[in-house]
Amino acid sequence: EFKWAPLATDVLEKVRAVKLAVEERDADEVPPLTDRVDLLFVGGGSWDRLHLFNTDEDQQSLRETVQALTTELQTLTSTQQNTNPQSQSQSIATIWMTPTTIHTPALIGDDKRSHMREIDMEEMRSLYAHAGILGSVSFVLDGPSYTKGRVAESYDGVHYPPDVYDAGVQILLNAFDWIL
Repeated sequence: EFKWAPLATDVLEKVRAVKLAVEERDADEVPPLTDRVDLLFVGGGSWDRLHLFNTDEDQQSLRETVQALTTELQTLTSTQQNTNPQSQSQSIATIWMTPTTIHTPALIGDDKRSHMREIDMEEMRSLYAHAGILGSVSFVLDGPSYTKGRVAESYDGVHYPPDVYDAGVQILLNAFDWIL
């Protein structure tokens, strides 16, 4: 099930909702198979940089949110005790995707050219990394690893043709045998 969460605060809210649903499910003796969460795929940074990074207060708020997100993800990806003493929930495979490489010269719009350049995304990747997010998940799908060599194909500076995303999907699929 896809949930749109463009900002770090949105991602945090969705992760907390998943965590609550898992805790509630695990309180049941026999949870329904349909309530099972097998995989959580999250990422962030681009929209925060574009819309919520203008002031020192915005930046501090983002750092705090990312730190809280790191804590929540650590909880989800580690084995948890629950309220049912006869059962123990398994960790949830969690993938973090870092922002893909930005093709700065191709960015459309003054806002993006001012706030979403590749140098800005490098700063965001670093902010998330320093908060520990990369170590709090099961797998990191590194956006630049499969887009850096094809950045000229980013037609609007942000988005890529489908075959570039296919490379990212293939990397993820190759990792499934040890993630799940």
